[in-house]
Amino acid sequence: MVQQSSITPEKALYAIENVLTGREASGNADIQTRIPFPSAVRRNHARAALILMDLIERLGGVYHPQHLTWLASKLLAHLAKTRQGYPLVGADYPVSVVANALKDKPQLMGSKVGFASLVATGLARHRCALTEAANRPVTPRRILWEDPPFSLTEMTHPRHLREDGIALRHCTGSCYDHSVLSSLERRPTAREALFALAYWQKIKNGTSRFFTLMEDERPRVTLQYGCMSGNITHLQARSPLTVGDRLLPPLCRALQHLRSPGDLVSVRGLPQGTHPRACLTTDGTYEILSETNAHRIFSGYIVVPPTITFPELHFLCSVPYIRLNLEQVPVRLLKRVARVEGTLVFGKQPVRVDRLSFIGGHLLAQHAPTLMMPSLVAIGGSNFCDHTKVIDQPQLVRIGGSNFCDYATLIHQPALQHVGRCNVLSPYAEVCQPNLPPTPSQPPPPTFLASAKEVQ
Repeated sequence: MVQQSSITPEKALYAIENVLTGREASGNADIQTRIPFPSAVRRNHARAALILMDLIERLGGVYHPQHLTWLASKLLAHLAKTRQGYPLVGADYPVSVVANALKDKPQLMGSKVGFASLVATGLARHRCALTEAANRPVTPRRILWEDPPFSLTEMTHPRHLREDGIALRHCTGSCYDHSVLSSLERRPTAREALFALAYWQKIKNGTSRFFTLMEDERPRVTLQYGCMSGNITHLQARSPLTVGDRLLPPLCRALQHLRSPGDLVSVRGLPQGTHPRACLTTDGTYEILSETNAHRIFSGYIVVPPTITFPELHFLCSVPYIRLNLEQVPVRLLKRVARVEGTLVFGKQPVRVDRLSFIGGHLLAQHAPTLMMPSLVAIGGSNFCDHTKVIDQPQLVRIGGSNFCDYATLIHQPALQHVGRCNVLSPYAEVCQPNLPPTPSQPPPPTFLASAKEVQ
């Protein structure tokens, strides 16, 4: 029998849907089993399929195609017991624990053993691993950028989360993963408890990275990087950053260094300028966007008014790293837009942009009833189309980040060949992606980590 170590997103979703209706993963026969899986949150089916894909990938040669029904039914049964009524997030599920248990004892595949017992056994081993990790020396933070007295570092140990939480009065060092704590037979020591921090689990799972802007080796700003989106999803200082804050110049210089390899698309949480066209520069100051300073723009959000002329719109579309809200732009002008270097934002109205072929940042059209982009070929960031019912991108070949199409009913992307991070589809959608190979279950690490050096 030929071994198969991965499946496509479509096959994973098909298997999940069939098992939930009491049939084999292939849909050919009845398995006489009904699983009370939470369906109130519709995206749970897609998330379960992603977990199934991740599990099969981790199993490698241990997995055979005839195991698909068993894996899908055991996974859904376990999810139904542990996460009923809650939105399912793949990063929260102990995939590695289940995979390691099955790889250690392949004879369990197809048996009556449930995933709950596999997780319990794996977490029992995890208790030993947690103690061992607590006894190892604290690894230093990685230095990603330096401009004394400031530096940007990456956290490599849960103690760094605790240090930032105490210094900046936030929750990175005090929010725990209770599934880890509940697996312990005794009260953990203070050092052991660090490895049960919820944000440390995100670092271990590869879904987030955490950085710190330091001043004289003291934390000043904590930043969370989302590996699925390529964004700084959250940043927090001791007090909210404001326009003119003294920390903005070193923060912008540090983040500009991360942006150079192309792994950082946008940064959330920066203060908004007071002028409608005010943008944050790489110097950390706010200036009104113009042709003379466009090359120094680090971030900005501009709501384009309906009175704009096409030359002005063409200029705005040529500036990278800014978000352009085009909700109010007349259709006659939208039809002429061919290329956007930054991020596009649309609202709840139908979207049709006929000539647009390239978007350098993200496409945000999460509540539009229809999205029609017949000429779009490439998106540098992610395709955020959550809640968009009809997604028609017939010429789209490449998405640098993730393809989020939850809740869609039609996803027409026949030319799509590459999704850099995750391809998240609605389980109820009619999907056309014939040229897309299986995407990795875990997003690749950002390349800026390869150039990092450790603190001496």
